Amino acid sequence: MQILIYSPFQFLDFNLPSYKINAANEILSQEDHIDFVSLYLNGSTDLTEILFSGNHSKHLQGSKYMSYLNKSTDSVMYVQPPTELTSVALEALTHFKASPLMAEDFRGVPPTFIITADFDVLRDEGFFYAERLRSAKIKVKHKNYKSFHGFVTLATEGGPAMTDEGDEAFADIVEYIKDMTNS
Repeated sequence: MQILIYSPFQFLDFNLPSYKINAANEILSQEDHIDFVSLYLNGSTDLTEILFSGNHSKHLQGSKYMSYLNKSTDSVMYVQPPTELTSVALEALTHFKASPLMAEDFRGVPPTFIITADFDVLRDEGFFYAERLRSAKIKVKHKNYKSFHGFVTLATEGGPAMTDEGDEAFADIVEYIKDMTNS
């Protein structure tokens, strides 16, 4: 059994609706997330401009990875990036350990509970991952909450940002674990 709170990185399209709608989110903005991905890929934020503009995806045009996004990339403009991605960065873009959505094979993936939040730049990636897992015949429970990035963690820490949605998600996780244990 696996429980994914929020959603996996997928790196291919930072112009998905959830990125655009929540671009200025104070908890996790579109730019902050892209900076984090650049740090992961490169050890610096040097790739932020390429990632933000969608230019990194040109390296993957026509590949199997673009099909994982369905029609979400229709609005992405592919122009020549100011610098090329290194082979290490390109490999990291599509490595399943960094981006479970990019896995070619889902054999051995346990039943999964995916939690996403409306006000999170990562929301749409969770929807894509749930769809890919279902297509691979993996048992998936996916629930989207009217909340923000980090809401489940805040519910368990007793902080001032506790929400009803966080309490509900925590209860849903406990119920899911009980159900999986009893089945």
